[in-house]
Amino acid sequence: MRIQSCAILGLLLFTAPAHAGLFKITNRNYGSATGNALAQASVDSVFNTLETQINSKLPNADQSTYLKGIANSAVISGAGVGVDYATKYSLFDVGIAVGVGADLGGASLTDVANGNVKANQIAGFAGQYSLMIGVPAHLSKGKISFLDLNRLKIYVNYLSSSFNKSGLQSHFSSWGTDFQYKIVPERSAGLGVARWNGVDLTSGVRYSSMDLLIAQAINQSATGTAGGGSVTAAFNGIANVGANVHTFTVPVEVSTSARVAYFLTPYVGLGVDLSFGSATSVANVNGPISVTSNSGPTGVTGVGSLDLGENQGPQFLNLRYFVGAQIEAGVVAIFVQLNQAVTNDTTGVAAGLRAYW
Repeated sequence: MRIQSCAILGLLLFTAPAHAGLFKITNRNYGSATGNALAQASVDSVFNTLETQINSKLPNADQSTYLKGIANSAVISGAGVGVDYATKYSLFDVGIAVGVGADLGGASLTDVANGNVKANQIAGFAGQYSLMIGVPAHLSKGKISFLDLNRLKIYVNYLSSSFNKSGLQSHFSSWGTDFQYKIVPERSAGLGVARWNGVDLTSGVRYSSMDLLIAQAINQSATGTAGGGSVTAAFNGIANVGANVHTFTVPVEVSTSARVAYFLTPYVGLGVDLSFGSATSVANVNGPISVTSNSGPTGVTGVGSLDLGENQGPQFLNLRYFVGAQIEAGVVAIFVQLNQAVTNDTTGVAAGLRAYW
């Protein structure tokens, strides 16, 4: 999960074919060409060509679009990771789940199924995984005022980890608390072959953080004529590009499920997410601009800089639907869930393993 998250973000950052105009050569010193407008223009042309070449290795998405996309992806990647919509249990429910989300840039689920989504079309990606425990509230008391604790379940999830390998650095953290109340009781259909699990209302608070940094070697040079000779400008260094994403989400979900044939429980639901937080771009460049002259101007220098210092937050209000299925065997179960936003372009998938009693 961590490797895939970093690899896909790295793909987004470094393999896009169109440049984004992020890398700039500033503090241009024209050396002996100073005062010679034609020679200075020739030096600028060399610097501008080098900028274009380096930017061709960097993201092609507008940063505000990309950052909002990754923030929205972080929100939907947490749907279904820390709560259970399908299992009937009396004492406890524990499990581990992973979730991924992506802003597909307007692509449909049909496009995804047919493999018609290109890497540079993806406007954001996020992932998380977490351990979960759920308990029925009636273990403490049967009723509090109008609240029937026999219908209430409480879920808590948490996990934090770091990864550093081959130029990829990451830190993932997620936690959440959800309360699930059965607003419509379940109904059984003879011999226990089929059971409708009623209607559940789920809400709580979910937090996700994902800090990613990818190091990419960039070696580019450009040569042009200037001042009766030639000038070559080169950049040989490391570009570190990444994002820090932190989101809080308050979901409100209505779901229903049904067990059929003893072992299969499909479920569906609608959710509204109120989301807060930020996605902040992080970038730095290590390495000077080296300039050599062949019978051209001397003393030419420049400074390369990469600035992705933008900040965007997730969409405040998002409507989504989800569908899933769980296969049960005794006291263990596996599930998979598709999450699809209605008010933005994000899609997510969650899957995991559970044990219950």
